Amino acid sequence: QCMFWDVTQRKKVEEQLAFERDLLRALLENVPDRIYFKDTESRFVRCSRALANRLGLNIPEAVIGKTDYDFHPEKDAREYHEDEQRVVLTGESVVNKVERQTANDGQPIWASVTKVRFRNRAGMTTGIIGISRDITALKHAEDVMIRARELAQDTAQLKAQFLATMS
Repeated sequence: QCMFWDVTQRKKVEEQLAFERDLLRALLENVPDRIYFKDTESRFVRCSRALANRLGLNIPEAVIGKTDYDFHPEKDAREYHEDEQRVVLTGESVVNKVERQTANDGQPIWASVTKVRFRNRAGMTTGIIGISRDITALKHAEDVMIRARELAQDTAQLKAQFLATMS
């Protein structure tokens, strides 16, 4: 007597799942943007290597179960938490919000932050996905341009005053 089961479909599903997992792992390991997943209580579920480095962690798994209060000054952590809770409760995403943050060495840095909620297959909100891009160099260039414009305006005003005085 012999019994067998056709497991072709199961094997296809397992291969597809492995492929999806590999894609997520590649994304989280290689993208320079800081990516994270949090539950509805704003506790980290998973994060990218870039975010782990930004937070001073050796491995991304060290973030699991922690909140922004474990890594940031209270004022900043409160702002991040409030944004996330608003996203969870209302479903309104935060898109490209410019945030002033504090680096591990205490220096100010700037980030463009996007936060969106995610849902399970039943449609229930189960947390948020966040992406943070370092725009510190862009902000510094913007500051330099503003100072240069102000200097040019001051120079033009002085020149106009000089010419008015000379005439």
